[in-house]
Amino acid sequence: MPKIHDTQKPVRLLKRLIELFTDPGDVVIDPCAGSGSTLRAAFEIGRPSYGFEILKECCQRAKTEMLVDMEAVEAAEMGQESLFDCWGEI
Repeated sequence: MPKIHDTQKPVRLLKRLIELFTDPGDVVIDPCAGSGSTLRAAFEIGRPSYGFEILKECCQRAKTEMLVDMEAVEAAEMGQESLFDCWGEI
């Protein structure tokens, strides 16, 4: 996985934590999404997720580096062009 954010956590670790603390069908929320690694981990184990990031650069890199292939899968399933957008900027 690409290194996008200074405090980025490994997807493997996040997958384990999500499995331990959520049940199938639970929604994972990451209010400080940074690199998108939590969203990636949730996607890989089949949990729906939402993430928010105020730094536009991190959001753009997450979208193009961390979430690019999962975005295509979800968009195709939902008949949408894009599911991820960046909002806000510091």
